[in-house]
Amino acid sequence: KVLLELYYLKNNTEVIGGSKELTIRDKKDVDTTWTSTIVLPMYYLDNGNLVEITYFIRELSINGKSLTNNSLDVTDSNIWNIILGKWDASVNNDTLTVTNTWTPANTAEFQFTKVRFHDENYHPLVGAIFRLYRYIGRNADGTADNSKLDSIIDVNNVDTNYWVEITTLGGDEVSYFDFNSLYEGEYRLVEIKAPNRYILPAGQWHLHVTPDEAKQVTISSVGIVPALIDEQNGKYYIPNQEIPDIPTTGGIGIPNYQQSGLLLMMISICILIINQIKQNKKQENF
Repeated sequence: KVLLELYYLKNNTEVIGGSKELTIRDKKDVDTTWTSTIVLPMYYLDNGNLVEITYFIRELSINGKSLTNNSLDVTDSNIWNIILGKWDASVNNDTLTVTNTWTPANTAEFQFTKVRFHDENYHPLVGAIFRLYRYIGRNADGTADNSKLDSIIDVNNVDTNYWVEITTLGGDEVSYFDFNSLYEGEYRLVEIKAPNRYILPAGQWHLHVTPDEAKQVTISSVGIVPALIDEQNGKYYIPNQEIPDIPTTGGIGIPNYQQSGLLLMMISICILIINQIKQNKKQENF
């Protein structure tokens, strides 16, 4: 719904002639023209003289939200700090026409490939699952609350006052991850499942997304995570460390312990047999 207002100037003072609300049902990406008629006076009386009225038009609101400097940012209905785009209103007072132009917000993309640790050839590694969250913390007055921005997300008990899940990608056959349509803001990338026989990172990756800048995604670590590999060509890789074989500190290993235990057991049995033979001989001599 678009609310328009007609006004004129009387002795340099604005006088509201009337207002009109139009209900627009077409999609915002379709060029459509609406016209409306309103009955208004053509003259006003000033010191006994009739003065012809010149009307001006302006747009007050869209869907109940007031325009600022003829512009209105449109936010996501579910995520308060995602700006989807904006309406810009241009006015032609000669024809009493208002033209609304929709400009979608720019978005960024972030892609990477999961690989093995210390693999210089970057062979893809399948089986990981990643989840992307967006930071939504805000104060009672509607301003951003960044108090939890640097905290580790507990994926089993997410504080939904501060984080909202955007998407989850991955699986048994997936090694390439493509997170697209990222609006400006703060995000958190979490590996929630590592490939089989690989270590799940304890930390997470923070993504600062600025689609209108040359570097659209700035990545930093929260906690201990594998360093993100940037090949300086737009390709990113996230390595996983394989779970090391036991022993982890250079010991002789479980098989050797088992063999040693078996040997000790056999020696013990032999000693018992020898002692039993000696005991039997003593009894015979007695």
